[in-house]
Amino acid sequence: MGNNKKRRCYITVILLAVLTVVSGCNKVNDSNKGSEASARAGASDTNSSNNATDANASNGASDDAQTIVDDTAINGDNDAAEADSEVTTENQYEIYKEYISPKKKDEIQLDSESESLYKGFLNGDIEAEYASDGDITRALCLAEVLTDGESYTLTEIEEKLCDGCEYAEDWIYENNICEEYIDLGLDGTYELKTDIGAAAFNLTLVVKNVDGHLKICFAGDSWDSSFITVLFTGEVSLFNRESNSVHSAEQGFLDENGNYKFWNRSKEEGFHIGETGDLYYNDQFIGSGIGLYVIEISFDTEAVEPYYYVYIVDIDNNTLEEENSNPQDPYNLARAALEAEGKNAITMDELQILQDEKRQEIGFDDKLYYYGDELKPDEE
Repeated sequence: MGNNKKRRCYITVILLAVLTVVSGCNKVNDSNKGSEASARAGASDTNSSNNATDANASNGASDDAQTIVDDTAINGDNDAAEADSEVTTENQYEIYKEYISPKKKDEIQLDSESESLYKGFLNGDIEAEYASDGDITRALCLAEVLTDGESYTLTEIEEKLCDGCEYAEDWIYENNICEEYIDLGLDGTYELKTDIGAAAFNLTLVVKNVDGHLKICFAGDSWDSSFITVLFTGEVSLFNRESNSVHSAEQGFLDENGNYKFWNRSKEEGFHIGETGDLYYNDQFIGSGIGLYVIEISFDTEAVEPYYYVYIVDIDNNTLEEENSNPQDPYNLARAALEAEGKNAITMDELQILQDEKRQEIGFDDKLYYYGDELKPDEE
């Protein structure tokens, strides 16, 4: 698997992809309903054609009727093949998603010491050390109620959040604990990944057995417009919808020692999306009948030196290809408009290089980054 593989990191595209996966069953069911309707219509046409053939055989109409039957059969086969293709793609994506997701306890072989420690933590009997370096909570802010390097039981964490966090009154944590496992570094040992809460807020913790003692190496939180994803390899993604046109994201990963490594942070804003007429940015003409997404991305936590890249969409929000050799191409015009604002505008190829360099620098190697990609359906 080559290192030059490009992953589209557009925030909106990622969010739409997630929604597509979530609604996949509906899409497949709708397709099946359409196929069933077509099949019924095809059967009706075939019966009518056969009746016409019988009635008009003496008039030489049988050849024409047979042609109608053959065409119906061919069209029916094409419809069925298209529906089967959609089902196959959806099924393959489910296989891929399951492979890269955290595992249930009965899907792994957990050593007896870790099993005992994790069970004790979930039951509120065993403490885990809080590490603030891996805490990216924003609403259920552990840093406001816990002390770095100190150890707490899960019960104590819940109590401290309820006493000292303004959002905790909407956090329904009792009897709402999800127990899953991940494999940091893919070294064959397993870490506890737990989601705690229902309704408005959810707290995600990753707990690691370090020489017989537990460490909370990661903490994040989710709510209706923001969510955390932790994959089996320890890859972490945070997505946040700030408004209808503005989205933000953070990506990182947990290494084999349980240390959270920041990778990048980005913010995307859409302009003229789904609108007709002329698109202007920074008082400069970009194009007609198109929309513009501007993404600010930084590879340092303080965003001291952010980069900016763009992508152009048609009125249906489909990404348009770039014609880099054409100076009047909307991509080139948009980057020029950004540079006129004093912003460091880069191409998608330059972005890919920066991402890969930073990814390798933090130890997020190809084995982890491309894990399971052989099962991922081809993008159209």
